[in-house]
Amino acid sequence: MLKRLYFLLSTLSVSLLLLAACQNSDNKTRKTDNQTDSADIRIALMPIEECAPFYFAQEAGIYDSLGIQVRLVTYNSQFDCDTAIMNQRVDMSISDKNRMTTYGTKAKAWEEFNSLSGQWGLAVSGQLRVRKPKDLNNRLIGTSRLSASNWWLQHFLNELKIEEEDIFQIQINDIPLRLRMLLNNQIDAAILPEPYLSIARLNGAKIMAEAKNLYAAPSVMLVNDKDKQDARKKVVLDKVKAAYRTSLFRMKSYPKPIKDSVLTKYYQIPAALRDSVRLQ
Repeated sequence: MLKRLYFLLSTLSVSLLLLAACQNSDNKTRKTDNQTDSADIRIALMPIEECAPFYFAQEAGIYDSLGIQVRLVTYNSQFDCDTAIMNQRVDMSISDKNRMTTYGTKAKAWEEFNSLSGQWGLAVSGQLRVRKPKDLNNRLIGTSRLSASNWWLQHFLNELKIEEEDIFQIQINDIPLRLRMLLNNQIDAAILPEPYLSIARLNGAKIMAEAKNLYAAPSVMLVNDKDKQDARKKVVLDKVKAAYRTSLFRMKSYPKPIKDSVLTKYYQIPAALRDSVRLQ
C-alpha cells in the first residue's frame, strides 16, 4: 500500500513539473514557428547524439558551402518533433520506426530519409545503493512511451533480466528535464542518450547498461514523400544528405571550436563539462 502511495505521489509530482515544462516549450515553439522563414528546408531535431551531424554541418558552414539555407528547429521531446512534422511546420524530422506505426494513415505521407545512430544507456541515481539489476525492483525509471526511449528501456531490461512489471515507468518526454530529475533524485533511474548519459555519469550516476549502433535501433530521419517527388526539393534533399555524410567524416577529427559551439548552442552543455562529453 505504501509503495503504491509513493508511486502515485511521485507521478503527481512529475506531472506538475511536466506541465510547467510543456508550457515553456510551447511558448518557445510558437515564437520560433512564427518567424519569417526563407530557408530551403526546415529540419526538426532533438539535442541528442543522433542529431549531432546536422548541428555540426550548420556550425561548420557545410550547408552554406553546398548553397542551401537550412533552418534547424530544436525540440526537447520526440512528441514535439512529431507534432511539427505532422502539422507540416518542418520538412524533415527525427523520429523512430516504432513510434510512426502508432500514427496509422497520418504517417503514410512520410518516408525514411536515413537511419541515425547514437549511444543510449540506463543511468541510476548515485544516491541509491544499486549494485545489481534486482536492486532496481520497485524503482521509478524515467522514459517516454512509444518512442526510442521506451525501445531502449525494453532492450536494457531484457539484457539485465529485469521483468517490466517489477519497475515503475515514469513518463518524462523532455529529455533534458529527465536528466535534471535524475540528478535531483526525483526519479531513481532514467533512459538517457548522449551527451546526457555522460553528464549523468560525471555527476555520480551509475550506468547500469549502455549500447550504441544496434541494428534494430529505431531512430530515423523522416522526410515528406511529396518533397522527394519535387525536382527542386529533391536537389535540396540530396545536398542535405551530402552535408550529413561530410559532417560525419569531419566530426571524427573533432575540430574543438566547432564542437564547443555545437555543445553550447544546441545542447546547452556548460563550458566546464564540454571536454568530458561525447558526440559520435
